[in-house]
Amino acid sequence: MGSKMESMYNGKCEKCGKTWVKGNPIFYQKGDGTDANPKLICTDESCFKMNGGTISEFNPALKKGGSTFQARPVKNIEQKITEIDVAYAHALGMLKDFQSKVGTISPSESAIFVESLTRTTIQV
Repeated sequence: MGSKMESMYNGKCEKCGKTWVKGNPIFYQKGDGTDANPKLICTDESCFKMNGGTISEFNPALKKGGSTFQARPVKNIEQKITEIDVAYAHALGMLKDFQSKVGTISPSESAIFVESLTRTTIQV
């Protein structure tokens, strides 16, 4: 499949001889050298298609190592604090349950337990 794109270099069509300079729109198909999928580059769409070129939608962001990753919405500080408060309360409840089953643990171990659960529950 080929696409219409901005040329990165000066060039000349091997089929019709038309030339272009860097930045001109061209039709480009990488191809694999076979008759079924030839390599083609031309500024003339009719020449491109007549010589076996097919056009698909070109997405330059993906071509240049872009990504389709969708970032999570940015939260304001009030939203983050509310989520942390909920996660912290949950972690304290889990600590009480844990201590009721295994007995009291030291204050430093309790702090690590609560911090670890809070960080696990909420990804800030």
